[in-house]
Amino acid sequence: MPSVPAQSFPHAWSRAKPALHVGIGLVGTGLGTMATGRLQTVGWVTVVSGVGILLALLLPLLLRVPVIALDDRGLRARLPGFGIVPWADIERVRLVNIGKRSLLVVDRTPEARRKRPGGRWPRQLAQLAKGKDLAAPLEGLTATPQQIVAVVQLAHRHATGT
Repeated sequence: MPSVPAQSFPHAWSRAKPALHVGIGLVGTGLGTMATGRLQTVGWVTVVSGVGILLALLLPLLLRVPVIALDDRGLRARLPGFGIVPWADIERVRLVNIGKRSLLVVDRTPEARRKRPGGRWPRQLAQLAKGKDLAAPLEGLTATPQQIVAVVQLAHRHATGT
């Protein structure tokens, strides 16, 4: 089997804006509450919550954790139950747009579906897109949904020789 160059698509920095608003808002509210001299415990809890939200939502952006990745082993998405799907198990990969949502739909072979059914969330997304098997959302990544699907389709053809 020919080698597939590794590719990954992490979240884009534009995803950080809502996290920044919520986290900074909580930290500011907590500090303001503590500055009044009353409700110190509430202020501390609010500050700690704001910092926690900032860390939880910004850390994947800072570490550039891939949401969609592919290599010689196959395609993987950072979704519970998606895991790594070997190239040989994939029948078809396509882009489906539902409203403002873009989904990478992966139709696996019947044998692969029987062997490992996949998680509930990827299956529900696929059903929403009228797919057979798995799906992953593509919004807010470092490439457009069309570019990501084109790269995955090209890698699938390259890996399977079709």
